[in-house]
Amino acid sequence: MDQTVVFSNIFILFILLGMGYFAGRRGIVSANATRDMTALLLKITLPATVFSSMVRDFDAGLLRSGIQALWLGALFLLLGLALVFPLARWLRVPQKQRGVWRFAAACPNNGFMGFPIILAVYGEDGLFLAALINLDCTLIFYTIGVWLVSRDAAAGERLSLRGVLLSNVNLAMIAGLFFFLLQIQPPAFLTTAVGYLADITTPLSMLVTGFSLAHDKPSDLFREKQAFSAALTRLILLPLLFLLLIHLLPLDANALAPRVVVLNLAMPSAVLGLMLATQYNCDVDLAGKSIFFSSLLSAATIPLLLLIL
Repeated sequence: MDQTVVFSNIFILFILLGMGYFAGRRGIVSANATRDMTALLLKITLPATVFSSMVRDFDAGLLRSGIQALWLGALFLLLGLALVFPLARWLRVPQKQRGVWRFAAACPNNGFMGFPIILAVYGEDGLFLAALINLDCTLIFYTIGVWLVSRDAAAGERLSLRGVLLSNVNLAMIAGLFFFLLQIQPPAFLTTAVGYLADITTPLSMLVTGFSLAHDKPSDLFREKQAFSAALTRLILLPLLFLLLIHLLPLDANALAPRVVVLNLAMPSAVLGLMLATQYNCDVDLAGKSIFFSSLLSAATIPLLLLIL
């Protein structure tokens, strides 16, 4: 793979993120517009991107890679969660912040930022695998992840696991697998329309990420050391551990699936952490700053990771 092309694509994505941040800071885009565009992204364009990546000629090798990505993604996610549990105590994270800190440190923004970056680096084959890994993330985030956040906080209204599992992204993945496995070709007008929607996803996701980061001042980040330690764990410690494991486990470290898994799990902290912190009356400030700081820092850590991946 031409590394110049890879890094060029990554920098383009972060230029778009910076444009979104600028637009949000200057008030060009309102908070209401940001929420609406986020809904458009999550409910329409991201599902279209996932579906489009899966409607392709059958490839037994890609299917085997998908199975490998599923078990490897689940293994690494669970390992990361197991590691951050004692790590929060070793780093002396205050008890009332531990649930939010552990979630921010262990759970990546695999879809919102992961999908467009995987697409830019590894193309549609990589996105196919990333969509399957998203199933691991959905199941683990909304079970163990919710437990982590809620155990140290006052109980709030329960989130609907059924609603999450049947999200538009997961439904698009199931529909795409149906067409992929049975080799049914959708009508041309449908694939064209879905393709147009999929083309919007990458620029829109980066812009919306920038909008969401614009609500806090960068200087405020350095007043929260727990956000800093969570971001370093999320972006450096865990990816390096996963890199080591793909070389120690009996698999081809240069194959597509291991590289997609590591890159996908090296994304910034999941935005879901902020939603859960709000839902369960936890430290919302820590959740927001962890997302903000890790997203900014990832502009450096993701290209560096690609140098050694």
